[in-house]
Amino acid sequence: MLETIWNFLIGFQFSSPVALWLYWIPLAICLVGYIWDFVKDYQRDLGEYQKSYYDAHLTLGSILGRLLVSFIPLINIGIVMFYHGWMLVKRIFDSLSLLLNQPIVRHNPKPNTDAK
Repeated sequence: MLETIWNFLIGFQFSSPVALWLYWIPLAICLVGYIWDFVKDYQRDLGEYQKSYYDAHLTLGSILGRLLVSFIPLINIGIVMFYHGWMLVKRIFDSLSLLLNQPIVRHNPKPNTDAK
């Protein structure tokens, strides 16, 4: 059994349909999610860098670490499932709820009779 798993890992082809679902799609989702995080951290750092105490959120280590874990095959699947996947689903449902946030019964305000 271990030999079969080892042979699968050794013979893993990065152009197969399995690689598409297990490597390339999670890699793309991780990279897009981390670019989004990079932009948010950059904007937050731009707003805070002139304060008397400044704690940088965006560092070279955080950028390189995010890139590194995006390219490691099994770790990027975990990141998609537990970090970026939930945020993506949440954004989709929030957008749908804003789009479909239409009242069933229309609000009909009472006319103002106190105005003279």
